[in-house]
Amino acid sequence: MRGFRITRQMYESAAVGTISTFSGLGLSSLLDGIASLDVSNLVGLLFESVVDFFGQKLVFAPNSSSNLTGFGGRFVVGKAVAILITQVIFMGFMRLMSEKDRKKPMDIQFARLAAAVLAWIPHFVLRKYWIFV
Repeated sequence: MRGFRITRQMYESAAVGTISTFSGLGLSSLLDGIASLDVSNLVGLLFESVVDFFGQKLVFAPNSSSNLTGFGGRFVVGKAVAILITQVIFMGFMRLMSEKDRKKPMDIQFARLAAAVLAWIPHFVLRKYWIFV
């Protein structure tokens, strides 16, 4: 039965991550014309982090009365690692793209989404086995 729980948590965590990721992508996209791509991406990742914390808490610790104080320190450290991983992947993708492609909004969003997908596995492991224990 434990295997089922892990699989269910993976799907639930992925759903929460998808919602929070798309909220961050939307904010980053709005900020692209105002700030540099690296800054707008980072702001989107920070916003996504807040949404993600509360959603992931519902997945991994639904009956816990603790919120930021109980899981906050580990979440902040884990999220900093997750943001760093995602940002490095995104910046790597951007540097691999041609100058012309770096100006296309859809290509930028695709690079952001691809970075989030690639970084999902270490995010899940951090949440499951360290943050919400």
